Amino acid sequence: MDNKLEQIRTNMQLNKQEFCKKLDITYQTYQNYLNGRDISTDVAIKLKNIFNININWLLANTGSMFDKEFDNNLKCSFEEELLKDIKKLSFKRQEYYYHRIKADLIEEELN
Repeated sequence: MDNKLEQIRTNMQLNKQEFCKKLDITYQTYQNYLNGRDISTDVAIKLKNIFNININWLLANTGSMFDKEFDNNLKCSFEEELLKDIKKLSFKRQEYYYHRIKADLIEEELN
């Protein structure tokens, strides 16, 4: 289980804090999972719902990491929603988030 959580986190390109926040768990809980504690049902369900993780892969090591039911339309829908929300912001806020995103991308490249 420990390696699988790390695989998911790195595949999603999240740092440990971001990963914990998305799963609504503490960093200590995350460390406990990495050290061999069994993952809770609640966290397993969150991994499925948030990251489309195949529960069989997660718990029984069968199949692929991602659920085959994944629909690429979900990604498109997310991108469309994001663009709509950005367009609702003032120009100044749009410019701020543009530079914030660019800075985050540069930071990720350096790590």
